Amino acid sequence: MIIIRFNDYIEVTQAHEYDRRADKPWTRLTPRDKAAIRKELNDFKSMEMEVHEESKHLTRKHHSPLIPLYVSREYRCRQWVSAHIPSSSHECIFVHSLYQHPGIVCYSPAL
Repeated sequence: MIIIRFNDYIEVTQAHEYDRRADKPWTRLTPRDKAAIRKELNDFKSMEMEVHEESKHLTRKHHSPLIPLYVSREYRCRQWVSAHIPSSSHECIFVHSLYQHPGIVCYSPAL
């Protein structure tokens, strides 16, 4: 049994004025940022997220006209690295994040 009791005495005090609006970082996303988010979400949904076989048709994909640009850019970068750097001496990771420009990071496993 829960009993709620209210006080008969009301106290009112002064409060400082301040900006109560919330920061909205999503309003500052560029189209490229949005495409990167959609691509990451689609990759997660298609490769990592476990979905019951009978429910796969219900999994929503996020479409963006910029996603093919990311894929083709990654493919071209990997082609260039393969043509210019011996494959036995490096491992390449394509980097695309919201806070960095796309690029390739190569390093030698022997180091």
